[in-house]
Amino acid sequence: MEPLTAGALLAAVHGTALGTLPEHIAGVSTDSRTVRAGELFVALRGEKFDAHRFLDEAARGGAAAAVVDQPLPGEPPLPLIKVKDTSRALLDLAAHQRRRLRAKVVAITGSNGKTTTKDLTAHALAARFKVISSPRSFNNFVGVPLTLFLAEAETEAVVLEMGTNAPGEIETLAEVARPDVAVITNVTAAHLEGLGSLDGVVREKGALLDHVSPDGVAILNADDESFAALRGRARCRVATTGVLRRADYTATMPACDLERIAFHLNGRERVRIPLLGCHNLYNALSALAVAAELDVPLEQAAQSLLTFEGPPMRLKKHRVGERLVIDDAYNANPGSMKAAIKTFAALALKGRKVLVLGDMLELGAEAERLHREVGAHLSCGSFDLVAAVGAQAAHVLAGALEHGLTSDQLLHYEDAEQCARDLPARLRPDDAVLVKGSRAMGLERVVAAVVGAAAGDRTNASAELAGNRMPRSEGPRSG
Repeated sequence: MEPLTAGALLAAVHGTALGTLPEHIAGVSTDSRTVRAGELFVALRGEKFDAHRFLDEAARGGAAAAVVDQPLPGEPPLPLIKVKDTSRALLDLAAHQRRRLRAKVVAITGSNGKTTTKDLTAHALAARFKVISSPRSFNNFVGVPLTLFLAEAETEAVVLEMGTNAPGEIETLAEVARPDVAVITNVTAAHLEGLGSLDGVVREKGALLDHVSPDGVAILNADDESFAALRGRARCRVATTGVLRRADYTATMPACDLERIAFHLNGRERVRIPLLGCHNLYNALSALAVAAELDVPLEQAAQSLLTFEGPPMRLKKHRVGERLVIDDAYNANPGSMKAAIKTFAALALKGRKVLVLGDMLELGAEAERLHREVGAHLSCGSFDLVAAVGAQAAHVLAGALEHGLTSDQLLHYEDAEQCARDLPARLRPDDAVLVKGSRAMGLERVVAAVVGAAAGDRTNASAELAGNRMPRSEGPRSG
């Protein structure tokens, strides 16, 4: 970020200086382990942590000052700024940073496809602009501010991802970001435990539209069931994407196989992207729509996407000998689970097709019904073996039994460790295995075990996969 004066900092966070502040700060950090010299350390507090305990570590790392919201015993190791609430202060400081930016800001939300769309969008915009985008899935009250702080004077576009699992979260993030371009990928039954119902999800995601700049644009999926409600809420110009319906940005002649998706954009520009899954047609359309709306020539943006590499743990392919393992273990809700199953069912493969499906979390009272629905969806393909991991995933097997699968095709495991120990011995060398479930299920252990068994060395396989894995300690994320 551009250096921020002490006076501007105090005004932005509504704080009081305790000690002599530096003339400028050069950045913002919320992690005492990675804070850099000259940065401001914001001491956040949560149910299971309190960063006020790590001021000494932040000072040793070179922090220039710290934001705190409680009295501290003894002599502080660095200058302090006292505020009422450090989490609110972080958001207020991010809002100040947003007001300073000359860059265009793109904000992306939706039940599924946020991270892939964010990465596709940043890749397409980079054909013309200097772009900053959310690292990994920085999509919450901490991640969105930290992404904004990465922008420098020369940054021309910032691409943000926004997630939620409770009412009001998108509203808060959108107030901070005030996007020039808003993208809502789709709305499905996700995070019902916090959002209550599908209508609640629509309201929550739609809050992004309330804060788009008046001369900005909202990009909406015309094929999604929520389209009419979202379009009616938008106060800015709306541009549409579609595969099934004619839209401002339409994918025609779509083709999907193991190596890529391909389509013609509006019947003209040929687009080819090395991604697995026809649902990624929508993510690609959103990215190209953003690029076009920000005056990137479509031919240039499409050419850029030829070199795109998808994010880890989202239909990520691993080939070991004759075995294909598809790692989609980053997260799951009913919409993304069905999309992954449909993708896997459509693949022409030599060996057996094996599914490993974990619990879909945060579905509240609808959990059993929605898991059974996924089980019923298994009738869309010829699956040879289905392994369910977790208590809720057992309902997937019940739904599968009711819709044509037989008990000898079905396995149930209490957790990922049990599955990782048992499943590899049941597999054949040329089996194809899809692994998908909510992040907290830890199904990356199953991926590592299945890949390791095929390679004959679980340790080496685990090390190889580590480069494609999101660390579980990265912090809370939302969908």
